[in-house]
Amino acid sequence: MEEKWVGAIVLLVLVSGWYCSCCCGCLEEERIAVLNLKHSIPPPTDHVLASWGGHGDCCKWVGIECNITTKRVIHLSLNFTDGWNVKSWYLNSSLFSALEELKSLFLRDNSIFGFMKNEGHSFLST
Repeated sequence: MEEKWVGAIVLLVLVSGWYCSCCCGCLEEERIAVLNLKHSIPPPTDHVLASWGGHGDCCKWVGIECNITTKRVIHLSLNFTDGWNVKSWYLNSSLFSALEELKSLFLRDNSIFGFMKNEGHSFLST
């Protein structure tokens, strides 16, 4: 009888772990990093990055792709911010450090004027 309970508990733990890994969305620290990045871009970005906010799954936000297994951000696209009527801005590349599995970052046709002073960007590679 006791073995049945142990088996049932093990099964419950396995099923709940699978459910959470498939359904819970992006990691909290990466969601916060993406929101910090959004806030570093001068307004107006709300109409373009409207999906970037709240407590939702950042893997479902426009311009973001996540690893389906780890739920970490692997692709980030911020193309064409100059078309958003955004003023020239300085990129704070340290905001990307929380995105541990980021493989590609698209920043084409931006109004990026340069990097913020004293903000490390040595971890970024080409």
